[in-house]
Amino acid sequence: MRLIADQMEAEKSLFVFLRSVCDGTPGAGRPLLLSPQVMNELLVNPHPELAVMVHYCLDELLLDIEPDAGRRGLLQPAVPVVAFAIAAHNCLAAAEGPEQESTHLFTGALVESLPPARTLDSMLACHGVLRGLAAKIDVLGERPQQLVQDLLERSPLTALTALDSHTPVVLDSPARELLPGWQRPVRQCREPWADLSSWLDAVGLLLLDERLCRWLRHSWLSMPETRLACRNLGLVLAALHHKGGFQQQILEFYEAYDYFGRLLSERQEDGGSCWPVLQVIRKLLLAAGEGAGAAQAVHLNRRGNEYFLKFRPLIDIIIAEGGIPAGYGRLSREFVQEHLRPLLDYVAERSGERFSFGTLSFASQ
Repeated sequence: MRLIADQMEAEKSLFVFLRSVCDGTPGAGRPLLLSPQVMNELLVNPHPELAVMVHYCLDELLLDIEPDAGRRGLLQPAVPVVAFAIAAHNCLAAAEGPEQESTHLFTGALVESLPPARTLDSMLACHGVLRGLAAKIDVLGERPQQLVQDLLERSPLTALTALDSHTPVVLDSPARELLPGWQRPVRQCREPWADLSSWLDAVGLLLLDERLCRWLRHSWLSMPETRLACRNLGLVLAALHHKGGFQQQILEFYEAYDYFGRLLSERQEDGGSCWPVLQVIRKLLLAAGEGAGAAQAVHLNRRGNEYFLKFRPLIDIIIAEGGIPAGYGRLSREFVQEHLRPLLDYVAERSGERFSFGTLSFASQ
């Protein structure tokens, strides 16, 4: 393994990578296998132009989130952002033969040494250099894919925008409670969060920031409604609902989902359903079979449960409140009663209990 001992060479490669992140097309050349001296210099005393490029990446993110990005002032991340950038670079770097194995060992050790981003400034800064990385997962090899997943574990904001390709390990606990037959994903890296509560504390900082919450909501609404995306978003919202203090943010998401779904339906010439994922869920939950087909039917039913998990927190809130809470006028009775309610009879509950709406009033109608 040839370690790079020339700081200028390392800074040049990292500068080019960060510029590609700014352009929205993250890419890398040869891997950065750095000597301890160069790594220390990059973290403690990076070239001024490299530091400027890191800020450019952050500025591009902030401009997406809010028009007046300067109102936040100078961010003070409490994590080594350059180290996150080096790890991201190496995940995308082209390497073959012995160099490939050396890159995986070096990057794996680097990622495992990185502390998770816990403060608002740190989460913004990390996502500034990692954004776009999750979209590359499908074109990477098995080990680079795992390294990207381990990086996302340490960047909650990136993880929340990549729920269609990444399942945070901390969601294993609510998944075991809510999904019959759930199997925990196998990870090789040490888990960076002590427990689900500590991860939710960081996520809560993001959602309590009004503009960040609005930006995340838009990201979730724009996310393809794949099984992975529906399941993971449902797990996040369910965990937040269980933690408490986030009912407003949860209901605002469903209100926007309902409103834009009906708006899209009005524009369809055939007058089709404005929530096509509900038709997918229905087919999967109603799948049946006998004999050899029984196992396949159970498999499909479980997939239907994973899709339906996207709407589980809304159902829990409505049952607890005895109806749609007042103040959410765009969350319609039609969506709840005519589209979600018929699916409840087919949703499996781990405890064997069934959903029951009982007698509900719709305070917002």
